Amino acid sequence: MRPVKSIMDKTRKTKARPDRSSPLFVRSVEKALSFVFAFDGNNRKLLLSQIAQIAQTDLSTAQRFTFSLEQLGILRKDPETRLYEIGPQLLNLGYRYLHGNELIERATPVMLQLSKTTETNISLMVREDIDTIYIGRFQSRNFINPEIMVGARLPLFATAGGLALLAQLNQDEVDEVFARSTFEKITSFTEIDPAKIRERLELVRERGYAVAHQETSIGDISVAAAIVDGDRSPIAALSISASAMTISIADAERQFAPLVMAAASSLSNRR
Repeated sequence: MRPVKSIMDKTRKTKARPDRSSPLFVRSVEKALSFVFAFDGNNRKLLLSQIAQIAQTDLSTAQRFTFSLEQLGILRKDPETRLYEIGPQLLNLGYRYLHGNELIERATPVMLQLSKTTETNISLMVREDIDTIYIGRFQSRNFINPEIMVGARLPLFATAGGLALLAQLNQDEVDEVFARSTFEKITSFTEIDPAKIRERLELVRERGYAVAHQETSIGDISVAAAIVDGDRSPIAALSISASAMTISIADAERQFAPLVMAAASSLSNRR
């Protein structure tokens, strides 16, 4: 299996584009976050000079910001090696999001039931700009996939959940996502031809669900459906993932598509 740090590194810098022209935009907040985003699976511990280089700033500025972030518990510094790493306080912020999110609260019992019924991995993900971020996950003991965990970020075009979300967008929105996406293979199975991905989106719209076969993780088959609001705009996606060694694509679609579509529908806001 491909290490999760390799997957994460492909989308690490793809964050939503802020409106810096607004008078309400505080650039110092963006600057502070740039030091936090310097860390990822490939950069778990960094020297001050490395942080400054990644954040594209001078050493003096980097020193002031890293000191402040260290005092707040966001970063931690080893006094002997002088290496910085992410501090536990950042995990507290993630905890507040996970336990304060209404969708996660509503989806958790649905996901738990799906996990028990299918004995597979169940995931909840949302769109963040051109990527999907996993915000909920029930892992089956029958199919352990350590590559995907809560917080994992992957391209929309490469996951079943991402395809389900993309299929709910209008053509202009899809064009905008594609224009800023970097179509790189994550595994040898990843479809990176925009024209073929568009064909897949048409099929998703017709059937109501998306399928991905080993496109982010070798051995993974996923079937997903979008959760929508009252205007049919996508707010999240729900996916069922099983091992390609235990089930065929056809059987996965036959067994899981009705279940995941029904579950996603139950979580959607209907008018």
